[in-house]
Amino acid sequence: MFKLLVEYSVEKKVKIIINENDIEKIISKNLKFVHLKNVSEINSEFIKLIYLYKMKNIIKVIFSENSYFLKKIIEYCDTDKKKRERTEKENKLLKEQLEKERTEKENKLLKEQLENERIEKENKLLKEQLENERVEQENKLLKEQLENERIEKENKLLKEQLENERVE
Repeated sequence: MFKLLVEYSVEKKVKIIINENDIEKIISKNLKFVHLKNVSEINSEFIKLIYLYKMKNIIKVIFSENSYFLKKIIEYCDTDKKKRERTEKENKLLKEQLEKERTEKENKLLKEQLENERIEKENKLLKEQLENERVEQENKLLKEQLENERIEKENKLLKEQLENERVE
């Protein structure tokens, strides 16, 4: 109902004025349509709405000398402030945790990349080493083969020479 009144006041550009003293007087008269015995029985949600609309400058509130409304509004503000602070702390902690996880992931990826690069270098060196060994082996075999061919030729020449000397 209160929200409807506020919407109406916004639509008609009329500012609602809530006077806590008047509310206390009406409650104290024990009228049939008033089901409250004290201002403290007013629902806290209603007081929260009063505060929110007051902050939006939609309604005006006149507080009594020992204002129950004001006490409840201050309680609401304190509670709201504590909730915001707690949420901010939680968000900060969450942000720090996410940053830490991100950093750890980046470090892990960097380590993996460095390890992969190290392995690639090792593999390249091993390939080069194996290639060098293969070339050396081939060269050695070629040298042996050439040496064997040279020896065979020499032997053949020597045989021919010996044969020629024998024939003479």
